[in-house]
Amino acid sequence: MSLDATPSPLEPHGASERVTQEAPLRVAHVVATAGRSGVESYLRALLPSFDPTRVRTRLFVPGPGPLVDALAKEGITTELGAPSRKLAFAEARSLARRLRGECDVLHAHGPRAAFWGAIVAKHARIPRFVCTIHELRWRSLPPGPRRAMWVALESWALGRANRLIVLSRDSEARVRARFPAWASRLTLVAGSTPLLLKTVALQRADAGALEQPMRIVSIGRFEWVKRHHLLLEAMGVAVKRGANVMLELAGDGPLRMQLEAQVAALGLAARVRWPGATFDVPELLAGGHLFMSTSVTETFGIAALEAMAVGLPVITSDNGGVSELVEDGVTGRIVRSASESEEVKGLADALVELAADPALRAAWGQAGARRATERFSPGEMAIATTDLYRMMVAG
Repeated sequence: MSLDATPSPLEPHGASERVTQEAPLRVAHVVATAGRSGVESYLRALLPSFDPTRVRTRLFVPGPGPLVDALAKEGITTELGAPSRKLAFAEARSLARRLRGECDVLHAHGPRAAFWGAIVAKHARIPRFVCTIHELRWRSLPPGPRRAMWVALESWALGRANRLIVLSRDSEARVRARFPAWASRLTLVAGSTPLLLKTVALQRADAGALEQPMRIVSIGRFEWVKRHHLLLEAMGVAVKRGANVMLELAGDGPLRMQLEAQVAALGLAARVRWPGATFDVPELLAGGHLFMSTSVTETFGIAALEAMAVGLPVITSDNGGVSELVEDGVTGRIVRSASESEEVKGLADALVELAADPALRAAWGQAGARRATERFSPGEMAIATTDLYRMMVAG
């Protein structure tokens, strides 16, 4: 579903209707991982939602993984052959040979796939190359040589795409500001989550349960961009102010040991659980009372949308994507601040407020579930993406 009500100048009135009766477009999707990140969740929501009379999809992955298994349950097969490294030139050319003459549109997902996807499109002579921007590396990586290298490589790759899909207004504005020449190629299509494919069977949380302690859920890799240290600091402040809370800190990553040390130093060891990197997302969320996100930046925020879908209120930093999902004071709390210390105080205030008011948690959670279902369905996302493909083919 597009969040932008203003028609693109490249989408003439009636273009979608003119091509609806044509043969299905052949679209190859490429991704460099098959794990459990937001990119894979996006694909799990998107691919089953395409109308097969309009789009015939193929997904290329580097190897087996949770993404392959999840799509197989939906009757979607995947193909091996996608490179997993940025500079996999030989693998990219091999994939190009397989796709030559077999593909109308190549759609790359994630920064690695965007880089070698440009090479595949060129060698396979695929005239329409689309990239979905799932991460803004100049914001999600800490300053240093690694960030500079990634930004340079991505700028080269994304600059060769015919169209760029962005997932939030914040991402659109930031890409437009950094790369003004790309402005005419940006298309805003809001993301979704596979949890919204089958809402009737979805486990629901009881956000307003009176039981103590209040259970906080946070999901994300343990890296710099997620700023889990702020979440833990805020939790420590809230506990000192009398809030009875527990935290399910789900994920893994290079900062695991550092976060464990912080938990011990704050005296929160008995209040923090570590589900690890492998867990049942709906079950974990359904057992919580609220969800927290303290990332410095999010292009969309699939984990937060999943929390909303099961009926959890969301406390979030003002980080772009998630703060566009949440309606402040209606489905959760957006903490806007000028410094980390101010942000910690705002997050702690929100925790104290919700720990003391189960009825408010329940109301926000119910409103969030409605918003997730009505505004961010996988079907709407697939329709908007299909319209973009067909607009490109129609010229």
